[in-house]
Amino acid sequence: RRAKSWNRDGSIHGFSLLRARDRSKVAGWDLLLKPGLQEFALTAPDEPGEYEVVCTVICSEEHEGMRMKFVVLP
Repeated sequence: RRAKSWNRDGSIHGFSLLRARDRSKVAGWDLLLKPGLQEFALTAPDEPGEYEVVCTVICSEEHEGMRMKFVVLP
């Protein structure tokens, strides 16, 4: 999934969680990260498997390489 905007609302990163099998978004995992301290309460998906965390705000030249694997165990 490609980034939607450049630092929208002053955010330096934005993270979404995608299902690895079809790259569909997981509800409740649209985070916009701004400078300073922020807290988020997140719930792991009910379905075990592999997911991918992607940055949704164009943050730098290395933006497209920002990927993280997220694994939900049964």
